[in-house]
Amino acid sequence: MKNCSLKDYKNESEHCQLCSISKSRNKVVFGTGDEKANIMFIGEAPGETEDRIGQPFVGKAGEVFSDLLKIIGMSRSQIYLTNMVKCRPSNNRDPLPEEISACSKYLDAQLAIVMPQLIVPMGKFAVGKFFPGIALKDIHGKAKMEDDTVTFAMYHPAAALYNVNMKKILEEDMGRLKFVIQRFGV
Repeated sequence: MKNCSLKDYKNESEHCQLCSISKSRNKVVFGTGDEKANIMFIGEAPGETEDRIGQPFVGKAGEVFSDLLKIIGMSRSQIYLTNMVKCRPSNNRDPLPEEISACSKYLDAQLAIVMPQLIVPMGKFAVGKFFPGIALKDIHGKAKMEDDTVTFAMYHPAAALYNVNMKKILEEDMGRLKFVIQRFGV
């Protein structure tokens, strides 16, 4: 779809049947925030609350994410926020490679339209798209520059819900992200 807006892609995604997740979803969780944002955060897949409401990061992981944003002095209105897949996998399972592939056209469109200067993939599947072949434990809290875009790898905020030690790691990584934002003038 040439010359389409995020709204056009969102409307298309609401009718998407490219993978099996579409059969069990309540709502497509496309993305929210500033469509001209300098920073795009990318999670993995919607959770139960996101599937019910239709917005990314509004459940318990979203509360952790909102707290982390305070570390960099930003609000949700200043960033663009989305996921690798736009529908919730059943039983909150990890998205399958074929589901990520089927949904990639929407994420690629979001990246092309928003054109962020800084991309922050969160979680192993999102990080894997931008840092292929590198384990998240080895790359979190680090940035790379490619063309005119900086990519900064992080654990998913939900990690802090399952492991209390992860909250400190996430906070440290956000501190590093704040430095990257200042360093590159994002």
